[in-house]
Amino acid sequence: MGADSRNRRGWKRHLEGWELGAATLAMALLAALLFVPRAVAPDAFPLPDLDRPALARQRAAYEARARAALAAPLPFDVRRVGEAFRQYGVATIERDTVLVAGQRRELERAVSLALERLGPEPLLSLRAVQTWYFQRALSRWEATGEQDADLRELGGDFLSHAELSGWVTAPHTLELSSAERAALFRMRWTELTGLRDTLPFAPTLDDYREYYRLLLEHPEGPFGQGGDERRDRVRRRLGYVDALAKRDPSYPAELARGVLLFDLGTYPESAEALRAHLLRHPSGPWTLRAQNYLRAALREIGTAAAL
Repeated sequence: MGADSRNRRGWKRHLEGWELGAATLAMALLAALLFVPRAVAPDAFPLPDLDRPALARQRAAYEARARAALAAPLPFDVRRVGEAFRQYGVATIERDTVLVAGQRRELERAVSLALERLGPEPLLSLRAVQTWYFQRALSRWEATGEQDADLRELGGDFLSHAELSGWVTAPHTLELSSAERAALFRMRWTELTGLRDTLPFAPTLDDYREYYRLLLEHPEGPFGQGGDERRDRVRRRLGYVDALAKRDPSYPAELARGVLLFDLGTYPESAEALRAHLLRHPSGPWTLRAQNYLRAALREIGTAAAL
């Protein structure tokens, strides 16, 4: 073997594995770029975390309670509460404010009497069974397009409200899932009966997380009253963030506000909220995004100052 061949083989020995080394270096450089803060407009929004197994167990308990209530008649005083709730629903459709106020007082009186005589358990069963009737009525409406007595009485002006909110995505098709429909109805029932702050009716933290997650994804209308539907939706979400933050200290409310305020174009307020989030959460799953969003807000502030 000649000296030239030996020399060429010797050089090749020094280059063996260079492809693997280059690939490793490229991956390291890419990772470094990915984890270095850069100005990026908000492209994600924090939603409340749900304990889905706990919610599934809770829904199963509601359904079991509803089945039991359907199998045996409820006491008269509890049925009176149910009838008062239905009459209130009819009054909201008729939009008679005096009638609505009167029916609300009648409902609260009936609830107070039932609690005094029977305790909470029968009323919990009433809530469960009326939730079941409401969901069944919604399913019939989706199948036929007809709003029956159960839907009018239990839902009141729900369908018109759903249309104003953009929840009806096609002719008589509701965008909300079965679990979301039930969560909305239970929250409304508990609020109207005046039992929101009374155990065992008071919503749990998981209930509030599920409820506000629903509204953050599907804000309530009407929108566009001032001519800008998008901004109305953002402002409504800001209200939900504030309400949820009062119930759930673990929710990254400052980050959510920063994202929404950026969307509104109020960049100084967005930057302030994002800085507050990073001070409270210097590390965590949202840290790099928050840093990116903050840089984008500061860039917008600088651009505006230069104009």
